[in-house]
Amino acid sequence: MPRLKRNRRTAIVCILGMHRAGTSLIARVVNLLGVYLGPEEHLMKPQKDNPSGYWENQLLTDLNEEILSRFGGTWDKPPIFPERWEKSPKIADLRRRARRIVREDFRDAPLWGWKDPRTCITLPFWQRLFPRMRYVICLRNPVDVAKSIERRNGFPLEKRADLWLCYMKSALEHTAGQPRLLVSYEDFMTSWEEELPSLSKFLGRARQAEKPNVKRAVHRFVRQDLQHHRTSIASVVREHRIPFPAKALFTVLKAYASIKEAHGLGQSRRYHEIQDTLDGFSQHSTAAQDDAERLKAENAGLAQDIAGISNELARTRADAAETSNELARTRADAAETSNELARTCAELAAIKGSYGYRFMRLYGSIIDRLFSKNNRRQRP
Repeated sequence: MPRLKRNRRTAIVCILGMHRAGTSLIARVVNLLGVYLGPEEHLMKPQKDNPSGYWENQLLTDLNEEILSRFGGTWDKPPIFPERWEKSPKIADLRRRARRIVREDFRDAPLWGWKDPRTCITLPFWQRLFPRMRYVICLRNPVDVAKSIERRNGFPLEKRADLWLCYMKSALEHTAGQPRLLVSYEDFMTSWEEELPSLSKFLGRARQAEKPNVKRAVHRFVRQDLQHHRTSIASVVREHRIPFPAKALFTVLKAYASIKEAHGLGQSRRYHEIQDTLDGFSQHSTAAQDDAERLKAENAGLAQDIAGISNELARTRADAAETSNELARTRADAAETSNELARTCAELAAIKGSYGYRFMRLYGSIIDRLFSKNNRRQRP
């Protein structure tokens, strides 16, 4: 399948991160730095839960939703993709649709990109079309993400934490070995002036970030009152409803997101060491999650075995109860037979003790003697 042709000078930026993790904030900031996000009429409109805007191309978001749906999933119930799913004929029409959207919305823009949290899950689809991209991964602690989603969707905290882990793991796994920058939402909200240089350097827009009008625009957009939840790292670690892999991954990512390179971001040895470590930790986190899933499956199997044993025991108890009832009926019949025999014996005893019975026995013995004498006389 041929990949989408593009201008050699075109650079593409993909903004990744969990829902409610600050992807809208970073998308607008990179837009202010010169990254084209598509025609305004195709950007998702602001809503009550995001009054500053999503900065999300609705056409690409709808396409991501369709990809998830084709494989039996949604954003909050990611599907289990088969191997090499991104090459499947099942979504050939979606690949054509993606090419058409990019041609029509981005044309020859030298620097363009998009933001949609679902892309963390569907990234292999886009990487097949655009093999050379750079990635900005937004990090926000899982407790605050969970609280924000609870206010909007009402999901249980455990499910929200599992989603956070799924999205972050997918973002790290799919971008392994690729140019990427981890941006902390909390750090950007509290000190965007310190965070902006590393982001602009990564995008190749350092000069743009120095412009006063850009700084003023970023300052106006980064509004502290939009950060409704500010949970500390210690509180994240203490939250017992957050699974350990999510806590561990967040703690490590938070530490790496705080490391800034003054020069040559993406070229220094330390930067590459960090990227390699993230890849390794992502794999470790994946293995831990896989172990947890296997344990869940084993527990489910054990529960089925216990249920089967319980049903068998119930049947055995029912059989025992029926046998007990049958034995009780047999005992009742035996008791009735015994009583009948007692009555018969009593009647027989009464008969034997009567005058008539004694007379009949005496009369019978006399007749027996007479018949015996007569029989002897008739012998020759």
